[in-house]
Amino acid sequence: MNKMSELEKLTGLETLPLNQHPLSASFIKTCNKIGWLTIEDIFNAGLKKVAEHPKINDEWFDELLAYLRELGMLYRMNP
Repeated sequence: MNKMSELEKLTGLETLPLNQHPLSASFIKTCNKIGWLTIEDIFNAGLKKVAEHPKINDEWFDELLAYLRELGMLYRMNP
């Protein structure tokens, strides 16, 4: 199920490949290993699934939250 709203889809940021965002190489590498290639993929996985994933550590999660806050998208991540 797609958890992105129509407004969010219009911004285009969510569908850009992660390597086109100002994220660390280790963050992007972790996402690629999991199969998350865009911010939309991370949103669609859901907060609980992201937080419980064995490849996700505190540093990765802190980077995600900081970037989402910077974009004004932090509130959009569904549980």
